[in-house]
Amino acid sequence: MSLRRALPFLSFLVLAISVIASV
Repeated sequence: MSLRRALPFLSFLVLAISVIASV
């Protein structure tokens, strides 16, 4: 998997983790 394809998924994953951690 190329990094450019993984970037949107990684950013979404970080966003989800930050939301879960803030709860």
